[in-house]
Amino acid sequence: MSLSTIPHRVCPEDMTLGPLFYGTHFTDLYKISLANHNSGEFRTAAVKVWRHESSTTEEGRKIFRKMLNRKLKPWTTIMNHPNIEKIFGLTADTERRIPVGVIMPYRRNGNAFKYLKHNPSANFVLMLRDIASALHYMHSHNPPIVHGKIRGSNILISDEGRPLLADIGLRDLKYPSDSRYYNDPEEIRWMAQELVMDENAPIAPACDVHSFAMTALELLTLQRHHWWHRNKYAIMVEIQKGVRPSRPDRCPQLTDNLWNLLQECWSPDPLTRSDMGSVMRRLSASSY
Repeated sequence: MSLSTIPHRVCPEDMTLGPLFYGTHFTDLYKISLANHNSGEFRTAAVKVWRHESSTTEEGRKIFRKMLNRKLKPWTTIMNHPNIEKIFGLTADTERRIPVGVIMPYRRNGNAFKYLKHNPSANFVLMLRDIASALHYMHSHNPPIVHGKIRGSNILISDEGRPLLADIGLRDLKYPSDSRYYNDPEEIRWMAQELVMDENAPIAPACDVHSFAMTALELLTLQRHHWWHRNKYAIMVEIQKGVRPSRPDRCPQLTDNLWNLLQECWSPDPLTRSDMGSVMRRLSASSY
């Protein structure tokens, strides 16, 4: 299958569903074996499916598939960047044996949060620079391609230990059966203040800059922001008040220069935030 365009439809006969290896509030990731009819061999891959999608009506499935296909289009145009994850295609199952899902490479290193937890000596600044490079590339398009939900769990790690942005543009994907948004209640921890203040505010590159900084702090500390709050609305109140993270103790990779950069990136005013090109260039400097 070509990786350059979507849609590709992968039939159930071409894939064997393996074990569940990761789940979120609304999605599950399964390991699969994917058939290659040209060589007769199988390759290991992963499929991300939307939980409860199979319980909706056939019309609901069609609407959801069409919406997912549309949301994936921008992602497929930027897969040539080395720090952006690839997509192989979508599942196609008229008999409803497998839910609608996105097929992508299987990453044995998991996501960035998991990887850094088990590899504390990894080059953290290089990882941030790679992430910034991918975001800068996305934002340089006309119109800009905005990720919308950057966090450690949405950054996969290649076999070589390099970060790969995934879930690009899927922030406002709607639930297939009742059109509720798929927003994870946890996402507010990474969300820019302007989005918290106004749920109808446009998602702009500056929102990604804010989320990038929050993700950097998450990966440095291996803790969620506002970890002492379990309630979404308590977090929302703090963000609306302009409460920003305090500098963590015992974090040797967090230099003064890096801390100053993160503070600029999560500025309450999106107009005063650095752009990702500037962030990438500053992270390339030896002082970081």
